[in-house]
Formats: sequence, structure tokens, C-alpha cells
Amino acid sequence: MSEILKFYLGEPSVCKHVLSDIWGYSFKRLEQGHDYIQLLFPLDEPSAHNPDAPVLTEEDIIVFRGSPELQAMVMVSVHTFMRFLFFTRESWLTEFDHNHLRITRVIKCLILFGMNSHALSVFQEVMTMLDTKGEDYLVSDKSIGFWERAIAPAIELSEEELFGKAAEILPEQAHKYAIQHGWAPQPTRRGNIDLMNHPDHPLRQLHIPTDMYSIDYAEAMYEVLRRVSDIENRPIKDVLKDMIR
Repeated sequence: MSEILKFYLGEPSVCKHVLSDIWGYSFKRLEQGHDYIQLLFPLDEPSAHNPDAPVLTEEDIIVFRGSPELQAMVMVSVHTFMRFLFFTRESWLTEFDHNHLRITRVIKCLILFGMNSHALSVFQEVMTMLDTKGEDYLVSDKSIGFWERAIAPAIELSEEELFGKAAEILPEQAHKYAIQHGWAPQPTRRGNIDLMNHPDHPLRQLHIPTDMYSIDYAEAMYEVLRRVSDIENRPIKDVLKDMIR
């Protein structure tokens, strides 16, 4: 059994940390420690900053992908890390910070484990943290570019998979995108949009009820993505990538 699997299963290993202990580390210890992140979110390539850290094997990846129990533990690790990011965001929302590299690692790890929707959630939450900082944040385009390239494989889905996941990922952004392109009126009141005022609104073409809470978002996303793709003559996957930035 590999060291990574031993670590996640709580069995004796050469690792200096214990998984359950890391979940309880203080923010200060999570910030200052540099040899645990490679254990929480292992990759299939050596770490430039911790060359002694174990590396994922193909067998490891297969085991993680096929084990709901292991994936559940990975999600506890994700929650631990994202909580740390949220409460310390004032310190890492700067031009460059070592936590930027950690974010890239988390996204890559989740994709290796076949947890694409969770990788997308991490990416979205990080980008939301940037937005809440307003114009004061100085995260470099280079760092954001690393995150975008890391998340790209999670969006390289078949169209059927893309449309199926779109409703879970970006329902509100889809409508905002339609508004920006002049296809939809602004909401007149919460939860109600007068689709009849705009004949070209993609949602109207589906004859969807005006109550936003009853809209089938999967179909709505399908139509929005398809329409943007046709107008801009770009692959649907590229359109979605732009929408989640």
C-alpha cells in the first residue's frame, strides 16, 4: 500500500503528519506549515517545494476514484483548506502568495480523483473571494492563469455532461450572461422575469414559466450556451470557460 493511501486510511506511514490532526490545525499552523499540503492534496508529480513528499501512482488514483469513503475524507480536507482561505483572505489576496500555489494543487488533485464538480466549486469560491475584495485585491494575472489552466480539464466534458452539470454550477451566471448580451430584461422583482418583453430571450424559446424558481436550469443553460456559441462562433466549452472566470 502506498504512503498516500496509508496516510488517508490512518495506517502507520512515513508521513510526519496524521490526517485527522491536520483537520484540526489552527489557521496559523496551516499557514506556516509547508510539508502537509502535499499529503492532503497529492499529485502525480513531485513537489518542487517538498521533494520528499509521496507522489500519487496510477493505482492510487484508481483507488481514490473508486472509493466514496476516500473521496469523503478528501472533501473534509477541502473544507479545512477552504475555511482557512476564507478566514485568512486578507493576507493571501495579494499579487503573489504561496497559497496561490496551494489553490492550484487542490484543483489539480480533485481532478485527478475524478471530483470535477468539486474542483469547479473550489475555483468558483476562490474567484468569489477575489470579487468580495473589490478593486483592492492585487492577485496577479499569472496566478489566476494557473488556476484557470488547472480547472480547464474539469470543463473538458462531453456536451451532454456539460449541459447536465451546468445547472448545478452556474444558473445565476447564465442569466446574467443573457442580460449582458441584451437577450433578457432586468428582473422586475425577485424571482420574476417578464420574458415576454424580449422575444429573443433564450429562455422564452423553451416556453419556460416566468417564475425563476421553477425554471429547468439545465435546459436554460443549454440554450444560453448554444446561443452564445452560435453567435460568437466558438465551441460551447470555451463559452463556459469565459462564463466562470
